[in-house]
Amino acid sequence: MIIKKVEGPTGALSFKFILTITFLYFFIVFPTIQFFLRGHPWLPHYGYLIYFSGVFAYVLAVKKIPLNEMGFSSQYLGNHLLIGFILGGLVVSALPLLDTLVTFSGLEQNELFSTAANQRNQDDWESLHPLDLAARVLVFPLLAQFFFTGLISQSLGRKYDTALALYGGGIIFTLGHFKLNLGLFILGIITVFLHRLTGTLYASILFHMSCALAGILLLYIYPRLITFLIFLF
Repeated sequence: MIIKKVEGPTGALSFKFILTITFLYFFIVFPTIQFFLRGHPWLPHYGYLIYFSGVFAYVLAVKKIPLNEMGFSSQYLGNHLLIGFILGGLVVSALPLLDTLVTFSGLEQNELFSTAANQRNQDDWESLHPLDLAARVLVFPLLAQFFFTGLISQSLGRKYDTALALYGGGIIFTLGHFKLNLGLFILGIITVFLHRLTGTLYASILFHMSCALAGILLLYIYPRLITFLIFLF
């Protein structure tokens, strides 16, 4: 498979604009949601999606940036989707493979693994609302990739060298989730790299969706693997 890159945006969005939306997210949106709206039934979970959606609408309708310049070009679409499906598929398929390894290696007899296995709660999985599942696996990865990778990291890439933009994008992506763990940092770096490799957000979005799905499967279906993968959290 030959990876073909789509030429990136013309840079119509100023660095000042990127700094503004980043500042608003970290110093206005997050504190408001976490400290003042904590008791709200759904804003602590979906408030970020509202902000990302608002930025997307503003860039599209007010700044008049076309979709192809925001990372949604249809050029080489098949190639870029295939990259995302392959890499994402590797992440998701790794869970049943690791679970099988735990079983056949005899590690499931270890107290650490047997205790974690007992924490599996089928009722929790069945009670997971379809809208919540869709938001976590589909909507949030799409909008987060647009915001963190398509806007912020891409802006860094235009202003600084590749290495700084790559690691800087990974750090900002991690801080943006307000969970300092290795898994998010690696996810951030990979999605920024995929965007720079292809020039679109398709592979990054699919990979992020796959990781989100894998996280849910890990929590509800394969909890004993958390013992294996605890270093990512």
